[in-house]
Amino acid sequence: IRRLLMELVNIGKAGVPTLIKVIKDRRKNWQFRALIIYVIVEEIKDDRIIEHLIEIVNDEKEDIVVRNEIVGLLNEKFGKNFPNIKISDKEKGKIEKEVKKAINSIDKKCKLMMKNDIDDVLVSLIIDGEIGRLIRIGKPGIPFMIGVIKDKKKHWYCRIRVFITGCIIGDKRVIKPLMEILEDKSDDSRVRSEAAYRLAKNNLVGAEYLLGILKDESDTCVRIEILRGLGTCLRDKKAIDALVEALDDENEIVAAISVDGLGFIGGEKVVEPLINALKNNRHTLVRARAAEALGRTKSKRAIEPLIENLKKGDMWAADALGELGKEMKGNDRDRIVKALIEGLEIYKINLDSLSWDIAAKALGKIGDKRAVEPLIEALWATKGSSDSWLIINALGEIGDKRAIEPLEKALQDERYKNAIINILGALSQLTGEDYKSLKAKYKVLRR
Repeated sequence: IRRLLMELVNIGKAGVPTLIKVIKDRRKNWQFRALIIYVIVEEIKDDRIIEHLIEIVNDEKEDIVVRNEIVGLLNEKFGKNFPNIKISDKEKGKIEKEVKKAINSIDKKCKLMMKNDIDDVLVSLIIDGEIGRLIRIGKPGIPFMIGVIKDKKKHWYCRIRVFITGCIIGDKRVIKPLMEILEDKSDDSRVRSEAAYRLAKNNLVGAEYLLGILKDESDTCVRIEILRGLGTCLRDKKAIDALVEALDDENEIVAAISVDGLGFIGGEKVVEPLINALKNNRHTLVRARAAEALGRTKSKRAIEPLIENLKKGDMWAADALGELGKEMKGNDRDRIVKALIEGLEIYKINLDSLSWDIAAKALGKIGDKRAVEPLIEALWATKGSSDSWLIINALGEIGDKRAIEPLEKALQDERYKNAIINILGALSQLTGEDYKSLKAKYKVLRR
């Protein structure tokens, strides 16, 4: 299908008159017609389609859902201001029937498959057709979806997928039922957790509302998603105090999600709590996430604590210093580069340590040419092990031509055969030659 669509795109505007006949043919499958509309609007970019879309909108024999879909497209893509078409009682009945049919199928499949311990990712794929149908029905189907969202007799995963669909459709009528689910402590924890996350992810509520719920919430799963929503999604500074308080939570995931949130919110206020978590938190995961979050803060105060952790072999500290180093100048950058080069040389003591190859990656991010010679030394020390590709990529990113000769030697070395793609990529960055010509050159070298 993709190949055929690309052929239509290549034909371009010359093929649009024929394509317009297709989209106006009610005998054709609507999803197929929608695909052709997409090709004309997004790929060929031919405005001649507008008058024909308006014609479909005004055709009372056309499916109401189709007409409302096109209204949305005209308003969004072409700056029109069409009101949604009024739906008759007869059409409402038809839509209700279609929504219920799709949802009952979803519910049945969820119950059957979850009963047999089938992974929810696979379940998601199996119900994809029904979900697609609900999305196509769109806003006219929302009132009937809301009834399912609140129906505790439906399978928990069915309810989640239906309200996610409501969020995808982008109808604000889903806000109230999602809030009611979150506030109802007798409801399924999994459904409440997802409701909390979706309310934040889709910007349906503010931080004040979620903070109010968090105060009296005892369910760990729900608290995790509220904290994730506050930090990772909303990134509202009003949430900082609550996230800092949660750093001391006994539950490792609660504390780790809070660390992530502080890193995404950023600002100087979050630096000290993150440094404290890096040094003192009892959870390994939280200390690792604290290093990562400090890298996102771009604060000079984070440099020294991260260097101290790097000296202890902390690979997360190495990665965070790479993020900081990209932003720093002068003495601050010098300190970071020096520390990472020293961290890189851990391979001389322990080649199996994870911190030195992440230090190589970090040096590549920073792009400081002082790292070139130490990286070349480390490249030979790897003897073509799986770590070598990080060093090769770093040499390419730094862009110093001193790396060309050793990389060409590595191409001829049997030990580095598993890193050939990375070597060619790095050489392309260093020489400006395209990958194809380098591949031909590599064959000559191999012979």
